Amino acid sequence: SNYWNRVDSLLNEDRVNFVLLGLGSEGLLTDSIQIMSLKKGENEIRSATIHRDTEAPEVARYKRNNKDYRINQAHFIGGMALAEQVLEDATGLAADYVVVMDMEVLPRAVEEVFGNQLEVCIPWEIDDPMMGYFPPGLQKLDGEEMLQVSRARYYDSNVSRNTIQQYVLR
Repeated sequence: SNYWNRVDSLLNEDRVNFVLLGLGSEGLLTDSIQIMSLKKGENEIRSATIHRDTEAPEVARYKRNNKDYRINQAHFIGGMALAEQVLEDATGLAADYVVVMDMEVLPRAVEEVFGNQLEVCIPWEIDDPMMGYFPPGLQKLDGEEMLQVSRARYYDSNVSRNTIQQYVLR
């Protein structure tokens, strides 16, 4: 009902926005929140990552209480309508198309669509006993490696994890 109060018409002018919500292994919380924005008529895609621990007061209003909720709980608690509202409020970008997928689909997608080998630019060295070693630069990864790299929780910060997820999407 208050869509035009949530989105910025100038920010969305000549753009189509794709919201990608990656559900964690439990299938409840949104583990990855990415927005890809395509400028019509140009070969330009801009991306934004929303940190999953961002506070979402819209969820408390939806639940009619004063508890603290994170943005990654919106889809589980209120479905697509609440997730769209929270993301549009947070960014001003229209959620034109929303894709919700289980993160475990990534290995199969890489296998079936790209022959189980996809190039991704790793922005820095990854050396972890659980994940393995990946030098910085362009790497050819299989589906399981793509999932490990994109879901890794042992980077120096969530900002680094979000950056890796953007590289994987590109």
